[in-house]
Amino acid sequence: MDDIKAKLTVLKGILDKKAEILKQVYAVMEKQELFHKTLEGADKEIMLAAACEEKDKLVEEAEEADKRQILEYIRLFPDAILTRENTIAHITASGFVISR
Repeated sequence: MDDIKAKLTVLKGILDKKAEILKQVYAVMEKQELFHKTLEGADKEIMLAAACEEKDKLVEEAEEADKRQILEYIRLFPDAILTRENTIAHITASGFVISR
């Protein structure tokens, strides 16, 4: 049981970090909306470009957190990561093939 608690603690830390990054992304999106409504001309374009760069950086951080989370799941549950027997997390995939 302690092993599972330790694993869940690690995963919670990763999820908490991702939640913080997403809050920052939403804050930047709110700034962008404000810039659209209040600024004009070159100032508007400069501020929007800066906000876009900031948002892109945060989205990259969120994607990196996703990657860390998946790799951590694999490390913590190596024997059950591909099965539904793992009730905490498992990896699934679907394929859709169209042939002419």
